[in-house]
Amino acid sequence: MGTITTTDIVYATLTKNGRQIASYRISGLTSMPDIISYIRRISALAPGILKLQLRNRSQGWSHTQAISITPSSTPIQLALF
Repeated sequence: MGTITTTDIVYATLTKNGRQIASYRISGLTSMPDIISYIRRISALAPGILKLQLRNRSQGWSHTQAISITPSSTPIQLALF
């Protein structure tokens, strides 16, 4: 896996149980932790163990790894009436 610059175009595909659940086109990030954090944040509605496939179109490399997405922990206020 190569480096990532802010001008790179990175394609990310999330797969769960063999089915593609999301596909993203990302630019402006500069590291693998930034990309994974971004993916976790925007994919909070699909919790579980997912396969993440990244392809850096600008530099010609690809990378696959498993990631864990936890459900959003945002509290929900319930009203009684």
